[in-house]
Amino acid sequence: MAPGKLVVASSISVAFDDRGNEPDLALAAFELFPKSCPERKIEVTVQRLATGDVCWDTGGNRYLIERKSLVTNDFETSFWYGKGRLGRQLNRMLTEAKLAILVVEGMWVRSRMGYLMDPVSGEGIGGMLWAQFDGILWRIRMAGVQVYFSKDLRETAWAVGRAVAMTTGESKWLS
Repeated sequence: MAPGKLVVASSISVAFDDRGNEPDLALAAFELFPKSCPERKIEVTVQRLATGDVCWDTGGNRYLIERKSLVTNDFETSFWYGKGRLGRQLNRMLTEAKLAILVVEGMWVRSRMGYLMDPVSGEGIGGMLWAQFDGILWRIRMAGVQVYFSKDLRETAWAVGRAVAMTTGESKWLS
């Protein structure tokens, strides 16, 4: 740094929804942000969000993340039993944000019978066939939503930090 110049890290506020596991995600993100997004000072808030589970604004643009867990069957219930709840959530995100990201959280493999299965317990995940899961994700991607896979809450928190860093234009990864 040249003498006489003062570099002040700018801050950005990242809001997490106050429902479900998002307060735990906010805590994990708060702990990881200094490592996953070292370029910025990040302020974490937990509040009721109208759209998405994570929200931040930078450069005049809004960014939204929706998190769905395979472990708790949140993905399946919001798609099959939520009467289109997942589709409505993602459509709102697409209209309100420059970038909409769906994080599918949980570890899975395809069983010999073609179902999603937890690789540790060997139990089926919600009775969903791999082909159904793949078809749903294909439709989501074709609509313009970015899909990210995460094994657990901590990895999701890391991904949130990296997404914030990349959208602020300060990530060195693509430069």
